[in-house]
Amino acid sequence: MSEQPNLGDCLRGLRKTHGWTLQEVSTLTGVAVSTLSKVENDQMSLSYDKLLQICEGLSIHVTELLSGDRKQPAAR
Repeated sequence: MSEQPNLGDCLRGLRKTHGWTLQEVSTLTGVAVSTLSKVENDQMSLSYDKLLQICEGLSIHVTELLSGDRKQPAAR
């Protein structure tokens, strides 16, 4: 059984791929920097609503965030 990426790793990977800071992601999504940081460090989980809020703010599909696949950034 292969190890699945966790949400924090996926969020950090997506953010780094796009060159976004935590503050930039916070501004785009309306989710607090402290919340994003805690998620990336596996100190908290996100509700489904917050997960959708992040995806909407970053103009990505939830599967792109959760896949852990960092092939290429989406055009913004």
